[in-house]
Order: sequence, then structure tokens, then C-alpha cells
Amino acid sequence: MDFLKYLYAISIVVLLIAISLLLLIFLPKPKVYFSPEDIFKELNNLQSYSLTIKEELKNIHDNDYTNDKLIMYDKTLNYSIPSKTLEVLRSIPNIERVFLKKFPKKFKEDDVMGNALHSNKSLRCILPITIPASKKSGLWVNGETKFFEDNLIIYDNSNINSIFNKHKRKGLYLLFIDIVRPENIPLGISNNDSGY
Repeated sequence: MDFLKYLYAISIVVLLIAISLLLLIFLPKPKVYFSPEDIFKELNNLQSYSLTIKEELKNIHDNDYTNDKLIMYDKTLNYSIPSKTLEVLRSIPNIERVFLKKFPKKFKEDDVMGNALHSNKSLRCILPITIPASKKSGLWVNGETKFFEDNLIIYDNSNINSIFNKHKRKGLYLLFIDIVRPENIPLGISNNDSGY
């Protein structure tokens, strides 16, 4: 009789483990990357004018890789930028902030999660200004990697994420745009109370 109870208990545990594994395999992961069509069609302007924007912004830099250049906060201009870039940025609804950042050669950011107060209510867009080489730099978010190319990347900064640049000689220069999370996108999951 004890053997049957033992066998029954083992069967239940095995069944629970099997169900858990099946759920992990077949349940969809939360969406961490988005297209402009998911958010605001005006984000397509960033893609359409990306060559002009890149040309205008690649000269705005300094040698200090640790400082972000805050360009715009809540549509208020903090830093003088060329007119076409400003026009495109102002055409995008619900911008929270825009900043430029340089990353050095051979760089891997620690895994980070955006500040809960900010990232749970926003999405982050990255437009690469200069890319060292194809397939050498990119963004990792919650297990999914996208390499920086000429396209805009929109992602959920409330998930664990990391930027990397594997190029041995050249740095990476990125334009970040934070926008208010649209109502059709669920709130973020960050519990981080520091950082940005």
C-alpha cells in the first residue's frame, strides 16, 4: 500500500514537471521589440529621414564616452541640433526625451533594467548614427538580440537589456528616443528604482 502511495506521488510530481516544461516551451514570450506601426506612424519619419539625421548628428560629439547628450526633454530643446532632425523629432507625438550616447570599442554594457518609474510607462527607440561594422554591435533584450543596422529599433526598456560593441577599433554612436507607451502596449515590468 505504501508503494502505491509513493508511486502516485512520484507520478504527480513528474506530471507537474512535464506540464511546467510544456508551458515554458509553448507559452509566448512577452513582446520586447516593436515596429513603428505598433506605436506611432510618425516614427516612420525617423526611418525615412535617417540618412539626413545621421549626417546632421554625427558631428555632434565629444571624446567623453561616459556622458549622454540630452537633446530634448518633453519637447523642450536642451541642446542645439540641426533643423531637419529637430523637425522630425517634433513630429513624433508623446516624446519624453531624446539623447545621444557614444559607446567605446570592445564594449559590453552590464545587463540593466530601466528605471521602473520611467520605463514601465515608456518605450525606447534607438537610431544608430554610426555603426562600426555589420554584426559587430547591437542590443540584447530578454534573450533576443538585434544587431544595429540602418533601421530604427524600438524596444521595451523595462526588460533586462544590454548594448554591446565588439568592434576592436571603432566606437558606436546612438540616438535614443523615449516615448510614452501607447495604451495598446501593456505596462512594463521593471522593479528597478535607480538608473534611467
